Amino acid sequence: MGGYKKMLLFGALWLLAGCSHLIYRGDKVSHVDLRRYANTYSSGRFLTEDGEALYYLKFEPQSKVRGTVIQFHGHSHNVSYHFMQVHWLVESGFRVVSFDYRGYGHSTGKSSAEGLRRDGLSFLDFVCNKYQSRVVAFGQGLGAAVMLSVMNKGPASCVCGLVVDSGFASLKGVLQTNFSNHALTWALQVPLSYLFTQDISPLDAASNLKVPWVLAIHSRLDPVMPLPEGKRLFAALSADDKIFIETDLVGHLANLQDPSTRGKVLAVMGRNMVKCRSR
Repeated sequence: MGGYKKMLLFGALWLLAGCSHLIYRGDKVSHVDLRRYANTYSSGRFLTEDGEALYYLKFEPQSKVRGTVIQFHGHSHNVSYHFMQVHWLVESGFRVVSFDYRGYGHSTGKSSAEGLRRDGLSFLDFVCNKYQSRVVAFGQGLGAAVMLSVMNKGPASCVCGLVVDSGFASLKGVLQTNFSNHALTWALQVPLSYLFTQDISPLDAASNLKVPWVLAIHSRLDPVMPLPEGKRLFAALSADDKIFIETDLVGHLANLQDPSTRGKVLAVMGRNMVKCRSR
């Protein structure tokens, strides 16, 4: 049996055991030397409702602040790895705030679906107490699901727009699609996906959004989050203005490595900041 097939089988067995580590893959490694950003960044911690201390990074633009971007990052590594996905917005006048879920990086606790929802709510409460308007929530991969699952709650009142990068309608749906693509796990695609109980499914929340605009970005060549899952989520999103950007970039969360895609995202955000000011 080849190495890749062994990996798939090992993953399937872990799912059967109900192990969440395949999804919540945070680490404690410092991926970037933050001293490079000494003039623009600060860090700190805020508390969740159940007492976990979550670590965050904040980057201030050196020009006039156009708005605040809050990042809900993907399922692996930690904030020191993911903040670069949105740091380029600082150069365009946006304040960027990103945080680590429980069990990731310098944050305390152990990761779980319910824990990440609590973390998302606490992050929104923390941000909205500081910045009452012109806040754009930016969710990527698993972070998009966390973001959407808490966006209808009270603390989200300061958020005027959403960016959904490589999102999905259901985590079980993602697992089922990935298992169906391989002969080794094809026959087990349905039972394996339903045996995974720690689901974060943003589909229901997507139809009850209370924001003026949503931008979704997805690659046809994303090997982790299938494009049909992203389109299914986009179809359910309720907002006055919905935009979908489809790319051909290879890799998961590769969209924002492309200057052209960054330009499109910035253009959508720029023209919608007027709507933010009116909230």
